[in-house]
Amino acid sequence: MAGKYTKSDILSLVEECLLQPRSIIKWWPALCHSCPSEETNKTILFSSFVERGFGFPTSNFFRGLLFHWRIQAHHLTPNSILHISIFVHLCEAFLGIEPHFDLFKHLFHLKPQPSGEEIYVVGGAGLQLRQGIEKVYIPYKLSSKVIDWKSNGFMSRTMLLHCRAGLLELPNGVAIGFKSLRACFK
Repeated sequence: MAGKYTKSDILSLVEECLLQPRSIIKWWPALCHSCPSEETNKTILFSSFVERGFGFPTSNFFRGLLFHWRIQAHHLTPNSILHISIFVHLCEAFLGIEPHFDLFKHLFHLKPQPSGEEIYVVGGAGLQLRQGIEKVYIPYKLSSKVIDWKSNGFMSRTMLLHCRAGLLELPNGVAIGFKSLRACFK
């Protein structure tokens, strides 16, 4: 996953008001990075995430999902970010409540990508509506193919959960045991 997203590409997200300026969230191109870093002070982001509602600071709900699944943001797919964004909007704007974790778990499940035998490091965890839920949930269309999204990554000082040396580290410095991505699907 060698990054090809340049500074001018990132600035276009800022100009479209989809991303805060560099002075606020400390982003930079990931041109020389071939895979996500496990350093605790930075994370890789993707333009397709930002275009689907991913923003800073990340919500407690989003951080809680990552914590629950023991994953990082780069493990998710662009459509997973869209599912989360729509759910949060539904709860806050229409139901007038904070996003509800149990309701989310009732509606969605995490599925290994592309399969249980082979799980991608980037985009290896895809959210899907549970079977039969599409009949009672908000109808919306997901992109069937997000072309070349993995190469449109850039780095940022992290405001998410971090994984380092088998530990999941919270922003306040507390560390807990970390499962591998494969273990999340067992």
